[in-house]
Amino acid sequence: MDFDLNSVQFVYFEDKRCEKVIIQSLKTIYITFFVFLIIFVSLFCAFQSEYIFTRIIGLSMQPTLNPDIYLQSQAQDYAIVDKDGVVDYGDIVIILKPDEPESGASIIKRVVAFEGDRISIIKTRGEDGLYYYHLVRIKSGSDEVEIVEEDYINRDGILPDWENLTPTSVGSVTYERTFYQNYFNLFGVFYDSSRIERHEVNGQSVLFYRLGEDEIFYMGDNRAHSTDAREFGPVTMSDMVIGKVVKIVENGAYSDMFFVRGYYQLKGILEYFFPKLLDYFAWKG
Repeated sequence: MDFDLNSVQFVYFEDKRCEKVIIQSLKTIYITFFVFLIIFVSLFCAFQSEYIFTRIIGLSMQPTLNPDIYLQSQAQDYAIVDKDGVVDYGDIVIILKPDEPESGASIIKRVVAFEGDRISIIKTRGEDGLYYYHLVRIKSGSDEVEIVEEDYINRDGILPDWENLTPTSVGSVTYERTFYQNYFNLFGVFYDSSRIERHEVNGQSVLFYRLGEDEIFYMGDNRAHSTDAREFGPVTMSDMVIGKVVKIVENGAYSDMFFVRGYYQLKGILEYFFPKLLDYFAWKG
């Protein structure tokens, strides 16, 4: 039998070359993995310093958040919260629970008024001509009465609506009961005659409450099922507001399966941060 030494050497060196290629490829994969791991950890640390990722439980912000009535006790949505976000009218914020702030427990509500604003909650006609409860507001430094059109409120949807709450009528004006009892009643928890003013709204003389320094007034969108500033009272922005909700991750907490939750959460994070990264690199360019 003939023995071809050249063929054996070729096979040997070919095997060695393949081995080197495999080793080099594995090194590249490891290095790439560790680079991405470092980037991920860096982004995570940056995220943690600037943002909070929190799940939302309860009905008070329906239909905006956790819209499914049949999952009342479950968290359906997550929120990305900017701890340094500038809060404006209508923004959703995370607030330390006013009756136990030291516990770290929090609530999620919508900001409707700021320091120096005068507010009331009465039944009156809105721009659509319909007669129902409205937040009426006079912004700080202005004399203009604004009937706030809040299209995010649950008025007649999946739960008993705000209009069915027992009203308090004073003369010809019908106030939302809880607000009136706590702010305008002589024995109300937040009654302060120095903060109460009268202004005309659609020909009626209406009581207004003026917010103090650094205070905000906040309510849930599901007004009939929300414990908020009507019961807790106003809170100070600097001490009690944890941050502003900048992104709602729908269904981010809906499933018991980790990979399903993870998919929705990652999707929400990318939807919020990817445009910001593009803007950043476009500006750098």
